[in-house]
Amino acid sequence: MGTLTVRRDTALGLLAEKAYADQVHEMRTDGRRIGELVKLAIEEAVDWRAALDALVQSAYLVTRVVQGLTDVVIEVNPRHVRFYQRVFGFVLAGAERFCERAGAPCVLLALDLERFGRRYSNELPLPPLFLGGRGGLEDKGFLKTCTITSP
Repeated sequence: MGTLTVRRDTALGLLAEKAYADQVHEMRTDGRRIGELVKLAIEEAVDWRAALDALVQSAYLVTRVVQGLTDVVIEVNPRHVRFYQRVFGFVLAGAERFCERAGAPCVLLALDLERFGRRYSNELPLPPLFLGGRGGLEDKGFLKTCTITSP
């Protein structure tokens, strides 16, 4: 079992803006439609790769296909930065700061969802359930029926 919350940018802003207001504002100014990933947790007793795969596929479908976002940001502990960069392709978007919500240091990372979608479907050894090709939902016509609307 695992959980991952995807927060879409609203008039109230993103949680990451508490520590990284300038970086988030710059992304918006560049015309990016952003959201944030929060509360990623996977139960220790399960196959973490399978749980992470399901969460990532679901998050990609929600953020890119349903919500039409271009990027997501995430605040992570500095010791986890390499994992997010290596596994998902996140890039550094903000220097280390103190995250009051977590009571720990954090680093802001950003992920271009279009680039991730290409990488995910072509390179990562995860089943492409939600992506086109190789039996994904796009092949079955599912994604062609999704309507993406912007606020």
